[in-house]
Amino acid sequence: MVEIVSFGKLEQVSEQQRFFFRAVAADKNEPLKKEYEKYLDKGRKVKAGYLTKETDGWYIRPALSIEDKPFVWVEEKDLWGKITELIPMKSSDYRPQYKYNISFGNLYSKNCRRFAKDVSSDCEAYKYRGVLVTSGNMLEASDNPDNLQRNNHCLIREPDTNAELLKISDDAIEHYCHALTTFQKGKSPYEKNPFNENLGVLTQGRAIFYCQPQQVKIVTLFGQSPNFRIPFSFTGDGRAASAVDFIPDYLHNSEILDMAEAIFGYVRNEKQDKNQARAGRVFISDAICERTAGDDIWLKNDPITPKILASPKPTTFQHYLVQTDPEARKCELKHYANKPEKETVIRGHKLYWHKGCSPSIVLKDSEASESQTTQIKPIKAGVSFTFTIDFENLSDVAIQLLLDLRNHQSVSDK
Repeated sequence: MVEIVSFGKLEQVSEQQRFFFRAVAADKNEPLKKEYEKYLDKGRKVKAGYLTKETDGWYIRPALSIEDKPFVWVEEKDLWGKITELIPMKSSDYRPQYKYNISFGNLYSKNCRRFAKDVSSDCEAYKYRGVLVTSGNMLEASDNPDNLQRNNHCLIREPDTNAELLKISDDAIEHYCHALTTFQKGKSPYEKNPFNENLGVLTQGRAIFYCQPQQVKIVTLFGQSPNFRIPFSFTGDGRAASAVDFIPDYLHNSEILDMAEAIFGYVRNEKQDKNQARAGRVFISDAICERTAGDDIWLKNDPITPKILASPKPTTFQHYLVQTDPEARKCELKHYANKPEKETVIRGHKLYWHKGCSPSIVLKDSEASESQTTQIKPIKAGVSFTFTIDFENLSDVAIQLLLDLRNHQSVSDK
């Protein structure tokens, strides 16, 4: 609170979480549509290959082409009864799948794509051999299977043993792993999802889709399906942006002392020759509950399950970034691919809306996941606690700031 009201620095912000997006079927006026097409060029630059782990990182071995195409599509209805144990997309227990050692053929064109009509678990049945790759069925965004729009899967040929290995950028790997979604971690709503909780799709020998590098042979864009997420990259080199990138330099300059640090002190995360730490000037005692025998201070006698305070969704950039033009059209909204400070900056601290003096805090949704819930025994409103705030060597401004924030509690001035 002191940082907010005194316009202090924004230092305690992690840059591990990187921002990615997908805008496959976005409307023309969506601000990210052109950004997405710039990288993927409506799919024409997307290639297919296989992951391989080497001592110095992850690589991709390109797959053999299929009539000059890096991969082809197949309609799910053409797979029924042909690929054993295939789980249909609209099935309640559907999950992404990889079916290796299959063959396919009888290619045809549809909607500017190449499709295979015939697919078999018999590797000798048709001209091409490879792997069937299915994707998410969009249940991660909808709970109604009747609303699913995906009906196609992908077919990739075997690895091209004569092709040169393409290294995946170490930064791209790190950013991908730090930005894994629930789906990419192999968790609900899918059972027995083939993805790893820490590495997502990164598995030795797994089929993968990627964007062909241009001048350098370093892959920065990859994913489990051809319509994979791509990073918000204001640098244009595939480096994924984070919230830290959009904080103005003067708001996370460790050499500048702000009001919060002057009052409460600090310890720098990075070791420094000087100014490594500063002692605080405020000392707060334990808070003792003011109660008499028989007083009931608890909201309820038994523990309760409180409502879930969901995590922020920073990729909703309209909420988190300053929109410099209040009359901007939707397609002109600033996002994380815009250059920080020159075009936009972060709005400030993220807070939950206040819910009044007596908010309803008990969770009523019994279907919430156990991993999202906890139990507490809260104290009811109106219970008082007594404590002291001692301070030394504070300026008049700092003292007034503490008085304004003390919520009418007593202050002991020593």
